[in-house]
Amino acid sequence: MKPMKIIVLIFLVLVSYTCWGQFTALNKYYRQGERTVFNDVIINDDSLTILGDIFHPDSLNLRNVCVFRTDTNGVISKIKVLYDPMGLSPNLISENVKLTQTLDGGFIFTSGPFTNPSSFFLFKLSYNFDIDFVKEIELGKCNVYDIKVLEVENSYFIGLDVCTQNGNDHDYCIVKTDLQGNKLWHKFYGTEDNYEWLRNIKSFKYGEVTLLGNQSINNQGRVAITTIDTSGMVVKEIFNMGDGEGNIYDIDTLDNGEYIYICSQLKDIVDYNSSLRIYRINSQGEVIWKKVINDDVFNAYLYRMHRNANGTYTIIGKEEGKGRSLCITQDGEVLWQHIYKLPFSPMPIQYYSGLLGMTALPSGNIIACGYFRDLTDLKDEEQGWLVKLDADGCIDKNCKTLLGDQEVIEIDELKVGVYPNPSNGLLKVNIPYGQNMDDCMIKIYDIVGNVILNKKLFEGVNDIDLGKDVTSGVLIYNVSSDSGKSLKSGKLIIKK
Repeated sequence: MKPMKIIVLIFLVLVSYTCWGQFTALNKYYRQGERTVFNDVIINDDSLTILGDIFHPDSLNLRNVCVFRTDTNGVISKIKVLYDPMGLSPNLISENVKLTQTLDGGFIFTSGPFTNPSSFFLFKLSYNFDIDFVKEIELGKCNVYDIKVLEVENSYFIGLDVCTQNGNDHDYCIVKTDLQGNKLWHKFYGTEDNYEWLRNIKSFKYGEVTLLGNQSINNQGRVAITTIDTSGMVVKEIFNMGDGEGNIYDIDTLDNGEYIYICSQLKDIVDYNSSLRIYRINSQGEVIWKKVINDDVFNAYLYRMHRNANGTYTIIGKEEGKGRSLCITQDGEVLWQHIYKLPFSPMPIQYYSGLLGMTALPSGNIIACGYFRDLTDLKDEEQGWLVKLDADGCIDKNCKTLLGDQEVIEIDELKVGVYPNPSNGLLKVNIPYGQNMDDCMIKIYDIVGNVILNKKLFEGVNDIDLGKDVTSGVLIYNVSSDSGKSLKSGKLIIKK
């Protein structure tokens, strides 16, 4: 090796070591009571404020809204459980609910009521988690799902997903209050006898609020981006029919008036498979580019995006029971992507996890939060999940970064699916098309190694019935190719 190449190699090694020396890993799990979920996180100087809920057996309805304070290494310094004015336990109905920091340094958010589905609670906290006010706001004959609150022009604008009780319509609603939480007005947005779902609200321009939703018009899905003024009047609407688009969760606007947004299209309501997509559109809604990140994957959503200092976007969500992330340029080039497999779970399909909220540290690293759900040994426990992503999306020194458009797939799994898990004895086994795996076999064993099922599988979805003699407990399964190569294996939890 030439001397100059040796010097360059040493330099790169030193740079890599130095970067990791400056990067303090954070990958922690939290359980308060029986279950914990982290919905959103905000950075404040050298601390994090996290909104979530806990499940506790001493609670009347088992769910309590909670706020947490940690340092940037995830060490908890403060926890506050919140109650409504009657002393009951409100809860976060939607996993998409967001935490907003107010101009006075406090926090505001919504929660679902304990007894009245046609109303919601508006919580305002100080920075130290003292309750400034909690107001119950009634909307009439509908079921309310909480989303997000914005502070705009000395008022609070509250975005809500609303289902009418007649079952013929589904709209979204904006509520405006003063800074003391007193309702000034509320307005519904949508079309009669069609379905509209609100996913997020944002403010890009003084005096305006942008509503992100998806609509079903004559059984055709489309993304709807609606901008209103502070009186609730519609200023602008942009629609993208795409190819059945829906579930737009976040958006950013560029200096030239164009938009970049993330969306997840539910493609199969039976197997719950989705397509993950990112769009750049002009101010009239015309598509400049579309990026399909992954197509037809189980339980996949892109929830949040953050514009980095260099103009790229870090995006988080979930896919096939795991947290996922990626980084994309404004021109649609994917720089890296990850699916985070939990280190203490050697078997597949033992857990479900996802990343729901995120914030950026002054260093540029990303703090993301979400949940981890353990399904092993007949458990069904959720833990809050807090993780730090470096500039390449890595969460530890052993992280493997997938560059560009490399497909995110675990080779040992080959997208073979065995679900649901836990199961009542009725299973589906998916063998993907086009993989030359037409003569696969599945064997299922009890815990002492006795074979209780040995069946041939074909491409597509195979239905499996373990029979009435199978009782609750833990089984072991293995899906193999015609050559005997193991394609997927793990524990199967039976609950009857």
